[in-house]
Order: sequence, then C-alpha cells, then structure tokens
Amino acid sequence: MMSPSKAYARPNPKNNQNSFNARQSINQGPIHINARERPASAIFFANATHTLPEADQIDEWFESLTQYEDMLEDMAKVSLDPVFKDELNAIDQWFSVLSDPERTAALYNLIQHSSDIQIRFFITILQQMAKTEPTLSTLHEESSK
Repeated sequence: MMSPSKAYARPNPKNNQNSFNARQSINQGPIHINARERPASAIFFANATHTLPEADQIDEWFESLTQYEDMLEDMAKVSLDPVFKDELNAIDQWFSVLSDPERTAALYNLIQHSSDIQIRFFITILQQMAKTEPTLSTLHEESSK
C-alpha cells in the first residue's frame, strides 16, 4: 500500500524548506512530492485540456438539431402569415411557368444567398427526397459510395 507521501526522488538536503524549492534544483537529486499538497483530481486533470472527438461531434450534432428545430418553428410561424402566403403563392405561380433551365438558374441564384444552416437543411431535404423517389434513389446510392 502506498503512503500519502510518494518519493519520486530523494529530497534536497541543502534546501528542505518546501517542495517548491526542492523542485527547483534538478541536478541536486530527485524531488519529494507530498500527495497531500494537491488532490488527485488536480494531478489527473492537469493535462486534460482536450475534449474527446466524440463529445465534439455530439455537441455539433446537438447544435445542428437545435438550429433545425428553430428553423422549422420559424417556418411554421411564417407560413401562418397571410401576407407571406400570398407572396409565396405568387412566387410559386411565377416558378411554375419557367423552363427547367430558368428554374435551375433561379434556384442556383437563391441558394447563393442561403446561410450555412439553410444549405445543410436543403441538403437533408434533398437526400430524403432522393431516398423516396425511385429514379433519384439510384443517384443517392451512387453518390454515397
């Protein structure tokens, strides 16, 4: 059984005033550290300045989930606004008369003004659409390889 006082080195006979002075002289011999001076947790966690990658991933995932929830709540609130409904209906009518190249150009232009969270949201929605559409599911499978 180990005693509370662990001898990592022999004490400095010339200067035995405190452990700090004993630690200052490396060439004068080993030092003597008293375990009662510092709690074990302080010694154990002294070098634990980094976090686990899994913890960082969980934090990022939780932050993204919170942002998605906030976005969906905001979308639900906005969709109840009658003025916005009218504006969105006008956009939908305009979009329906465009050709495919015009739609693609319009969507590309709108995506350029999207935030990072909106882009991630769109990617998630497009991936879900690709899974449910038989013609797109083969594209989704090929892109995930």
